[in-house]
Amino acid sequence: MGKRFCDLKKHERARIQIFLFEEYCAMGRRLGRIPTRTQREEILHDAYRSVQEAGIVISLEEVRQYFGTKESRFRKRFVKEINKEESL
Repeated sequence: MGKRFCDLKKHERARIQIFLFEEYCAMGRRLGRIPTRTQREEILHDAYRSVQEAGIVISLEEVRQYFGTKESRFRKRFVKEINKEESL
């Protein structure tokens, strides 16, 4: 069993957020739109694989909870990035 999210070091939490956002954007770009709730699990598992490869010990459930709290921010940030790219 891994640590709770609040027990992680600041840089570990930041890396998890980066992994989740990168996977969210990658899925959105592949689809050409905002990922749906059904694709959320795929994003989560891909990001969790990166978390494990980085040697961060945390449970999938903890990452799932964190992703649930940040998903709306990821969506807004993704839309801003897409709009910025289209305007160039």
